[in-house]
Amino acid sequence: MLCAGLSFCACNSDNEPQLPEGTGMVEVKVVAPQTRAIANNGSTSNTIEISGDITITLHATFDGVEGTKTATISRSELDGEGKGVAKFWNVQSPTKVTAKVNEGKNDYSSTSITTLEETLPADIPAYGEVVPQLTNATQSPDLVGDDDNVNANEGDDKKTYQMYTATIQMEIPVARLEVSGITLSSTTYTSLILAGVYLDNVRANGSLWNDGFGNYNVAATDYKFADNAGTGSIAILSDEVNAELVNATLPTSTSVYAYNFYAAPADTEYSTENAASFNPSFKLYFDDGESSATVSFPRFAFITSYKDEEQQPMVLKNGHIYQITSATLLDKNIIGDESGNTTYGVEVTVKEAKWTIVPTTGEWAE
Repeated sequence: MLCAGLSFCACNSDNEPQLPEGTGMVEVKVVAPQTRAIANNGSTSNTIEISGDITITLHATFDGVEGTKTATISRSELDGEGKGVAKFWNVQSPTKVTAKVNEGKNDYSSTSITTLEETLPADIPAYGEVVPQLTNATQSPDLVGDDDNVNANEGDDKKTYQMYTATIQMEIPVARLEVSGITLSSTTYTSLILAGVYLDNVRANGSLWNDGFGNYNVAATDYKFADNAGTGSIAILSDEVNAELVNATLPTSTSVYAYNFYAAPADTEYSTENAASFNPSFKLYFDDGESSATVSFPRFAFITSYKDEEQQPMVLKNGHIYQITSATLLDKNIIGDESGNTTYGVEVTVKEAKWTIVPTTGEWAE
């Protein structure tokens, strides 16, 4: 039945390429992710490319033996759009081709987010894979040119090879949240000590590649900053602060509270359920202070809702960087409830782009 089916397809479609009788070649085109720092005026200067060489691995039969061969594309070989090409020759039955940078891989289900906690945007891992597709085109290697001719031998430039093609869009398995410019507008607090900040409702482990890191094996987990307050486990993404917030802006200087986290897959649609499942909550933990009103410590403030520039609710997604650069707390935002009282939670407006650092002004909910 299989042979008859193949014969039928070959005889009835002039558009279907014929399987090559001999060996072929695979041309791999890679699109590498980039990071751009966008200034307040919308300028796209200061482009920060993800560092590291891209490793291309082809799974196929070479000289009658199943195995793999690799090619390397350096950053200098990419064009202005972050695209590069590698070519493999004397190939039979290619089954898969992968691309990775900064040790990117296809499975983060056993990788704790803490291993990526200190990774800067330019050093973030990325990965992609596709199955090469047979075409009607043919090509011969240019042994004296600049092509990356993997497995091409002397004399092969006199041969004609049937082409397979593969285009890989590399994907990043995390999102990034950067928060700065936190201030307090208070009529009651004369002192308020920010003990620390942390992300709640995040996954300890990531997802599988599955067409762009879209298959999670675990649910998000509830976290707390300290043993004596809040619910859940001790936060795995957190920063100790221990600084006075009254008449101050935190974090100090030009630093940010920055966290890489396993977010929603890139193609996730907005829904209330998806937002609750995937969006982290950025929380502030206060362990001491003085107020003219009667309050007990610890106290909390938190961001729980994110909206785009058109004020539409959004889901934070892998491959994007989100920045909050200004957020002012009011007295009513600082409460004793850490477990998700969204009436007093923070709603912020964010700009977002494909792995792009973007500035945002956050407003604390009334």
